[in-house]
Amino acid sequence: MSKYVKLGEKATIFSDPLTGLVITGTEVVSLTQKQEQSKKVKAAIGGGHLVLSTKEEYQENKGKSEAKNSNPDAETNFDS
Repeated sequence: MSKYVKLGEKATIFSDPLTGLVITGTEVVSLTQKQEQSKKVKAAIGGGHLVLSTKEEYQENKGKSEAKNSNPDAETNFDS
């Protein structure tokens, strides 16, 4: 069963470079097994920097982030 986490009340960003986990703003993320076992993630949960969330909140947030990331008016031009 996956654990879902989000930033604590006073946190603005969390990053664990060893597992590739980055959380910003109001994101709710599903942790991989490697991320769940990370000492940094465990310490952040214990210290309140990260808080456990629900699957429902994760699914709500996922829908919002997909809508936010899909901008049909945005143009990407990598040709110079």
